[in-house]
Amino acid sequence: MKRHGVLVAFLLLLSCAREGVHLSEPAAAPPVPPWSPPSGATPPTGVPLAGRPPKRIGKDAAKANFSRPACEAAYNACIANCDGPVLDNDEAEYLSNTDFAGSCEDACATGGAACDDADRDERCDEFASACEGDCDSTVFDYDSGDYRHNTDADSKCEDACSSGQGACD
Repeated sequence: MKRHGVLVAFLLLLSCAREGVHLSEPAAAPPVPPWSPPSGATPPTGVPLAGRPPKRIGKDAAKANFSRPACEAAYNACIANCDGPVLDNDEAEYLSNTDFAGSCEDACATGGAACDDADRDERCDEFASACEGDCDSTVFDYDSGDYRHNTDADSKCEDACSSGQGACD
């Protein structure tokens, strides 16, 4: 039985030598084709190049419908002030390509919903309170692909909420 194993090994070695295969050299790996996306694949939309999604994109604001005219007026005045650059206090620079407008519009929509649900005498105050409570100083900077936490976005958003409250009265 042992001779049979030696004979098989010898024949294998002999066959490799005839085909030009050298056992001292490792076998070459087969070529790997370059990567390509699957057919029909499309890149995701709304995702910045850094691969991180923005915190908010104004999804609530797009659905804003209010039953009370005063709440509608407050919302419209509020979103009219949700624009412009945001100051990054850490870097002392203005950021113009952020998700601030969407976040601010979401806060306006939150205020509008609270206004709609409130008693008549409390509507405008409820708008301002809910709107300001939803304002945040953190924005997503599309240019850097990072969140900026120490900005004036909250005070700009609160100013927009105040203009909404003024239009509500």
